[in-house]
Amino acid sequence: MSDNASTRPLRYWVESSVEQYFQALDGSEPSQIYAMVLKEVHTGLLRSVLRATNGNQSKAATFLGISRGTLRKIMAEQMIEEFE
Repeated sequence: MSDNASTRPLRYWVESSVEQYFQALDGSEPSQIYAMVLKEVHTGLLRSVLRATNGNQSKAATFLGISRGTLRKIMAEQMIEEFE
């Protein structure tokens, strides 16, 4: 795989972000990092897909492989606005 940033897998960016987070902690101990990272990735994913579909929830749900109802439920749980 090329070292080009555009060909790096998503896990590279997640790992890089978590490493930056640990550096920013400057020795402080994190807690509940698993739940925090999952929530951040989940919310970022939904917001990105909604932007990519110009807020079209049906299309966003199709992109995500979930039903529109499930998407709306997740959006409510994550307090994600209709289209940000």
